[in-house]
Amino acid sequence: MKIPITLLLSITLFFGINKTVKSQNEDLLGVFSSEELSTAPYNQWYDTEYQYTPNEQIIENIKNLHSDFQITIILGTWCSDSQTQVPRFLKIIDEINFDSSNFLLIGVDRQKKVDNLDIEKYNIEKVPTFIIYRNNVEIGRIIESPIKTLEEDLFDILSK
Repeated sequence: MKIPITLLLSITLFFGINKTVKSQNEDLLGVFSSEELSTAPYNQWYDTEYQYTPNEQIIENIKNLHSDFQITIILGTWCSDSQTQVPRFLKIIDEINFDSSNFLLIGVDRQKKVDNLDIEKYNIEKVPTFIIYRNNVEIGRIIESPIKTLEEDLFDILSK
């Protein structure tokens, strides 16, 4: 039986399944909220990169798509690409007024694993990986760094 991703996201967030765990190195592991990134020690890089200014025209184009989509971000708080790209992507999400119930952040360790969470189903090779779904079907990914910019890559995926 396939469970719709929005239902899975809601259940996971509501019941706190796979709550965030901090490793000995202070890495966030498991499902967590974006608010956790704005606390110490993550805010040292999060606050700086969240100041990113996305292309306003592309943001408007994304808003005009009126598409119902979901996003899962697999990241490592230990990873420099995650430290750069994730706050910028979250800024874009905020700019388009994305519904947070359709959004999931998962922190992984350096082996791209999380205890008590089947991360293998996401087929992650590099972090961050931004997985975009429409109607619970994956329609595209941004892996590690964007090809163009994050907002342009997201628009390209959503325009398909």
